[in-house]
Amino acid sequence: MRVLLDECIDKGLRHSFVGHDCHTCRYAGLKGLTNGVLLAAAEDAGFELLVTVDQNIPYQQNLAGRPISLVVLQSRTTNLDDLLVLMPDVLRAFDTLKPWRCGSHQYLLTRKTTGGKTAGAPLRSGRSEARARR
Repeated sequence: MRVLLDECIDKGLRHSFVGHDCHTCRYAGLKGLTNGVLLAAAEDAGFELLVTVDQNIPYQQNLAGRPISLVVLQSRTTNLDDLLVLMPDVLRAFDTLKPWRCGSHQYLLTRKTTGGKTAGAPLRSGRSEARARR
């Protein structure tokens, strides 16, 4: 799967996508684009999935009918170590994001830290038309 990491994500996270073609926005030449323009440019470049920590994209952009899927990571911080904890859940989500089934999917993956222990699972997943209310 062709994966694009939003520029707000540490470039070191790309090494966690073993077996996938993962690029950062900078490497793909998509640095500095606003969310809507970024989604369109990523689609044009053949990316099937955008991974971000921007919690607002699902509410600002209509993903219905788009060929690109979205994974929103939510962790204690945006530091690489905190994002790496989410990778098992991200890679499990890929099972439902096969290239021929991509489009209009969004996932919010979260891990909460309590008392020094990490706990949690995917908060919600599904088609963009069926977004969960906060």
